[in-house]
Amino acid sequence: RAQDGDHDGHEASAGAATPPFTEHVTQGELTLTYAMDPGAGEVGKLNTLSFTATDGSGALIPDTTFDVKFWHIEDDKPVFATTLYAPTGQTQFEFQFFDGAEHEIRLMAHNTLGQVELNKVVTVKGIEPPLFVKIKTTILLTLITLVGILIGLRIQLGRGKTQELVPMRV
Repeated sequence: RAQDGDHDGHEASAGAATPPFTEHVTQGELTLTYAMDPGAGEVGKLNTLSFTATDGSGALIPDTTFDVKFWHIEDDKPVFATTLYAPTGQTQFEFQFFDGAEHEIRLMAHNTLGQVELNKVVTVKGIEPPLFVKIKTTILLTLITLVGILIGLRIQLGRGKTQELVPMRV
């Protein structure tokens, strides 16, 4: 379970959450099913990921190992990786994205029927700062800029006075 203890993660059900999605990939007799709820990530919210390995008849395959990697597409590097063992052929995992960039979830399932791989790009919504923070930041940056301009003008005026006192050489 990968989560930050400061967030309970249950806010994802409030508001307009993205509907869950399910992806399937089959190789030989092995079918890998991956579901994510909600269907898009959001910083600070828990996503429930479900992994299932079934055979050609749809029966769960016991003793399946799932290798999971969360790949940060923007930085082209892994953010998180783990191996999950599913004695029944099915498992769940909760994950909380830490930034608003797209991630690729790279999943590989291994069992007696072989292995199968699935890659899925997930969009992650970043956190917008509250309006009062945006306004406060804009005012602060404007004041800092004005102070810088006033200091620059003061320096220029000081230089102008000293240059008048020193006679120019020809």
